[in-house]
Formats: sequence, C-alpha cells, structure tokens
Amino acid sequence: MGRKSKDADQPEIKTAAMVKLELITHMFMSGQIPFETYWQAKRKLEPEAKREYEEIKRWAVEEAKLVTMEEWDELRQNYRDEYGDSFVHYMNALRHKAVFVTNNPKILADRRKLQKRFGGKIISGEQFQKKSGEAAKSALDQLMSELLGRPRPA
Repeated sequence: MGRKSKDADQPEIKTAAMVKLELITHMFMSGQIPFETYWQAKRKLEPEAKREYEEIKRWAVEEAKLVTMEEWDELRQNYRDEYGDSFVHYMNALRHKAVFVTNNPKILADRRKLQKRFGGKIISGEQFQKKSGEAAKSALDQLMSELLGRPRPA
C-alpha cells in the first residue's frame, strides 16, 4: 500500500447548473451583481438547469424509487429556502453518491431523519469549510469566476 497524498483527502466539488442558477439569482437579488451579468448567466444556465431538474426527479421517483410523486412535491416545498431547492439538491447528491453540503436550517434540523431514510450524508457549510479549508475557497473562487466571467469580487 502506498501513502495517501494530501490531495486524495480533498473532496471533489461538483456544482450543478441548478445550483449555479440559484447562486447567480441570489447574487443579483442581493445587489452583488448587475442585471446584465445576471441575465447573461441566467440565459446560459437555464436550459441545462431544467434538464438537470427533470433528470433528478425521474431518478428519485422512477429509478431509485426513493419517493412518490406526491412526496417529491411535498418534500421539495418543505425544504425550499431563500437559496433554492435544497431537497432536489440532496437527491442529486444521493444520485452521485456525494456528501450534501447545505446551510438550509430545515434540512440541518432534519438531518438525522433524512440520512436514515435516504442514506446520504448531510453536512453544514461550516463543517465543509473546516474539512476542506483551502480547497473549498479555491473551488468557490473558480465557480464565481466561471459564473461572472471574471475574478470573484472582493
């Protein structure tokens, strides 16, 4: 057995188009970016985000049979917060066998119940930052550059 490299311990960070679209919308609504930047990013991301949503829903309801269509709508509504569709993102994390990172207070409050029912691990953004440190900051900076087409504002 060889030694583990330091990079092997760093989590792989994937960001769905749905998350990017919600993030860019939040940034516009909170005055962090101008309308033109928001609109360009939205037009670019929206088709892919819609496709991702339908894939996740089909996977959770029809393929994995984790929820019924009625439960999907109920859980989606229950775990929605100001940033977006946290339940949908949790299902997407399950689909990719990834840890779900969130700051949604409802999801975090029901973390044990959700993990027991669906099996996917849920951690807070704070826990994620502690575990990943510089890798998380670098990934966030890269995501912001990608979304805005320029370096992340200070």
